[in-house]
Amino acid sequence: MDYPKLRPVEIFPVEAEGRQLLYLRDPFQYVTEPVTVPREVLPILQYFDGEHSILDIQTAYARQTGQILFSDNIRQLIESLDSHLMMDSEKFDEHRKRIETEFREMKTRPATHAGAAYPTDGEELNRTLMGYFQPPDGPGCPESMASNTSLVGAIAPHIDLRRGGTCFAYAYKEIIEQSNAEVFVILGVKHTGYRGMYTATYKDFETPLGVVKTDTDFVGLLAQYYQWDLLEDEFFHKNEHSIEFQVIFLQALLGEKKPFRIVPIICGSFDELLTSGRHPRDEPSVQGFIETLKRAIDESGSSVCILASVDFSHIGGRFGDQFPLNTVALERLREEDLEMLHAAESVDVEAFLDTVRQTENRRRVDGVCPIYTLLETLQPTSGKLLRYAQGLEREMNSVVTFASMGFYRG
Repeated sequence: MDYPKLRPVEIFPVEAEGRQLLYLRDPFQYVTEPVTVPREVLPILQYFDGEHSILDIQTAYARQTGQILFSDNIRQLIESLDSHLMMDSEKFDEHRKRIETEFREMKTRPATHAGAAYPTDGEELNRTLMGYFQPPDGPGCPESMASNTSLVGAIAPHIDLRRGGTCFAYAYKEIIEQSNAEVFVILGVKHTGYRGMYTATYKDFETPLGVVKTDTDFVGLLAQYYQWDLLEDEFFHKNEHSIEFQVIFLQALLGEKKPFRIVPIICGSFDELLTSGRHPRDEPSVQGFIETLKRAIDESGSSVCILASVDFSHIGGRFGDQFPLNTVALERLREEDLEMLHAAESVDVEAFLDTVRQTENRRRVDGVCPIYTLLETLQPTSGKLLRYAQGLEREMNSVVTFASMGFYRG
C-alpha cells in the first residue's frame, strides 16, 4: 500500500498496565475484536487517508516531530493493521464480502444481544421484562387485550434495558391495551451502515423466547414498489439492537396470546439533509418510501401498527462535549427535549423538524427519520406522551434521553 488508507474506525485513548495505547474499534462490526496500538503512532495514523504516500508520511512526521521515521516502520504498521482488517484493502474487501454473504444466506437473524443486554434463558428474560411493568416506577401490567384500533403508532426507546426498561413498559402497556395490530412495522435506527436511507430484511428474528416471524409478503410489497434497493445494507441488521429490543417485548407480551408478525426497517440520518436546508418531503428516497409504506399497508389487508424505536438526546463527555452535566444543564436539556416531544405529540411535523433544524441537531437526536416517517405515513389525529426519562451516567458525565408515546386516529 503505497498510499495507505485506514478504514472508518473509532479511535480511543486507553491505558493498560501503565502503557498509553490507542484502542481501534470497527463501528460497522465487520470486525468484532478491537485492536490496540501504541499511542505514539497517532501522528502516523492521521495520514493513513489514501491521499498521502509513504514518503509524504515520512516528510510530515519529520516536520511535526523533528524525528526520522523509516519506511520499514510504516510498512510494518500497515501490515499489522491490515492483518487485523483495519485497513481499506483487498484483504478487508474479501472479508467484507464473505461475511455479508454468510449473513445474507442465514434463514433467521440471531439474537445478537442475548447474554449481554438481556438474559439468554427464556423464563428469566420473561421475568426481567415483566418486572419493568411493576409499580411504583412501572405503569402496571396491561389489564386487557385491545378491542379497538385507536392506537396506530408508538414511540419506544432502544436504550439499554437497565436504564430504559420502565420506559419501554409504558409504551407496551399502551400498545397491548389500545392496538389490535397483527403486523408491527418497526422503524429502528441504522447505527451503522451507509447505503440507503431505509433498509429491510426478510429474515425472521431469533430470541430466547423463540422465533418471531417477519411478514415476508409485506416486505415484498415494499421491495416491489420502492425504487431504491431496500436490501443493499441488510448486513447491518445483524448487530442492530433497535429492532431486537422491540421484538423481545412484543414476544413476551403477545407471543402466547396472539399471533403477530414484524416488518424490520432500519433508518438512516436526516442530519445532512436538514443542516443543508432541505426538507425531507423534497428528498425522493424519503418521500418515495413513505408513499410505498402507505401502499403496502393498504394492500396488505392487515391491521398495522408502526413502532418507532428511537432515543433522543445524546449529551456529555462520551459524545465529545466538554461542559459539566449539572442540575441546570439537565433541566435545560429536559425543556428542549419536551419542546420536541410536544411537537410530535401535537402531530405538528414542521414544528418537530424545526426543533432539530434550528440547533443543527446539536443534541444528537438519533430518531428524527423514524419519527418523521411514522407521522407522515400514519397522519394520526393525536398523540400522547406517556413517559420521558434521562439515562444519566455520572462517571462518564453523559446522558441519553428517551421517551414513550402513543399515536391515535379517530
